[in-house]
Formats: sequence, structure tokens, C-alpha cells
Amino acid sequence: MSDLFTFDLEDGLASGRCPICFALERHIERWLGGFWREGRYSPSARKRFYAGGGFCRKHAWLFHELASAGGSGAAIADVYGRLAEQDVKRLEELVAGASRLRARQPSQALGRSAQCVACVEATEAAPRKADFLLQLLASSTGRQRYERSSGPCYDHLLMLVDASGKRADLSRFLLEDWHRRLAEMRHRLAEYDRKRDHHYAAQRNPDDERSWTDVIKLYVGEVPSRS
Repeated sequence: MSDLFTFDLEDGLASGRCPICFALERHIERWLGGFWREGRYSPSARKRFYAGGGFCRKHAWLFHELASAGGSGAAIADVYGRLAEQDVKRLEELVAGASRLRARQPSQALGRSAQCVACVEATEAAPRKADFLLQLLASSTGRQRYERSSGPCYDHLLMLVDASGKRADLSRFLLEDWHRRLAEMRHRLAEYDRKRDHHYAAQRNPDDERSWTDVIKLYVGEVPSRS
């Protein structure tokens, strides 16, 4: 049964994607929504935002999407306007001290002291999502849903195995499941190679044609849905 902590993961199991990647994407969408509405007024949140030079490319455009859907760019003008103001001052200082730049590279002076704050939030949330998914796998129903899903990407598989700790039954289940997925994928890739090499055009199978796309998804997850 879904609860507050697992419903995103249950949806992720049915999504055809890595369930943890799916749950993290939803988590960050909610987090950015909170930052857009009120989180940006927190002095500590603004400090972390500026230390990272704003959001990374992916999260900046997601922030822009939320603002566009809300019909106002006021939040963007607020936080990025202040960031631009700080960078203008930094550039003025660099220009004024241009004669001393040989001792310090301009790129170092313009560098950021922290990571994108939304990326940090995703990194910190990932182990929690792994723990919640393991809770689902404690039941036979949860394991059956997991086996029918697309499974985790490789990075999140490792996270799940590490998080399973002393639960040897869970570790074994996770490893055996990924072995099965990988063996099936290797067979599909071999079929694709065989038919391509022998020009069996009449025997082309859509599943074989997709194999070289699906193996990338198996290892690293779905292609990012946003720029």
C-alpha cells in the first residue's frame, strides 16, 4: 500500500524508468516549487543558491518552467537579479585589478564555491529513496512489482545493494534480478549484431532494433526529459 514516503517509488515502478530516478525527479520538482513560492526568502537558502552560481542547466530550466506555468517570472528576477548584481561587482573588481591577473587566473576568481543547491538536494534525497524502496521490497508483492518494472539504473542498484546492509536476502534478490536483466539484454544485443552482420532484413525485429537504446537506459536510466 502506498504511503507518503513510497507513493513516488510505486509510481516509478510502473513508469518504465528507474524508480529512484523517477522519484527523485518528482522530489526535485516539489522542492523547486517550494523554493519558487517561499523558500527563496530564506537567507540561508539564498546564500547556498548564490554560492552555487544559481542552478545548474537542468534545474535552471526546470525553475523557468515552473515560473512560466505560474505566469510570472518574479522569482527568477528576484534571485537571478541579485546573482547578476553580485557578479557585476566581482567583474568590476577583476577589471580594476587586471594588472594582477597573472598571479590569479580570472576563471578561478569567477568560480563558484558550491554545487547547484538543487543537485545537492537530489544527492541528499537519493539514499532516503533507496531506503524506502527497500521497505517495499520487504514484501512479496513489492518484489513482484519490482521484477515487472524496468528496474534501477546501475548507480541506484549499487545504492540499493549498499543500503540493504545485513539483509542478505535483499542483496541477493537485487543482484540476481539485475543479472537476469543484463543477461536478457546481452542476448538481445547479440541478436541485433547477428542480424545486422548477416543482413537479415526480412527478420528484423523491433525489439532487437531497440536493444541498443535499452542497454543505455539499463545502465544510466532514462534520457533526461528536460534541458
